[in-house]
Amino acid sequence: MSLKTVKVRAFVYARVVPHPYLEGQVSHTRMVASRGEQVEWDDLIPKDRARAEEFDVFYKEGEAQVNRPGVDTAVLDLNEPTSEEPIGEMTIAQLAEWIEGDEPTINELLEYVGNDKDLAKKVLEAENQATGNEPRKGLVQGLTAIVGDA
Repeated sequence: MSLKTVKVRAFVYARVVPHPYLEGQVSHTRMVASRGEQVEWDDLIPKDRARAEEFDVFYKEGEAQVNRPGVDTAVLDLNEPTSEEPIGEMTIAQLAEWIEGDEPTINELLEYVGNDKDLAKKVLEAENQATGNEPRKGLVQGLTAIVGDA
């Protein structure tokens, strides 16, 4: 048995469990492990092991575990940005650095922006900087809807 520590934001995998109705049969339950959580390697099905290896999901033995300050996916409060200052007070460069470093989800960013058209424009520009002018499609759609025709 070997425990592996997750180094990506989240890893979705299947866990084999006894079937609730068919005695002697097994079923798969979907599980999500967040960054820093430990997963039993031997409990992963072969498909999930292959994905984990392909996408470098777990820290390797002896690999330094990077502490990513400000991001605790288990207790994320959408009313508070994961940076030290509110995103409305950040410059575009600071926002871009935060987006690149903390990797907030599209939903988190849209929650922070709310209905603030100016902040939506600012976040969109920061997203462009953070992603090398390849912003996430869902974020562009959400922010464009907030900005409207302005």
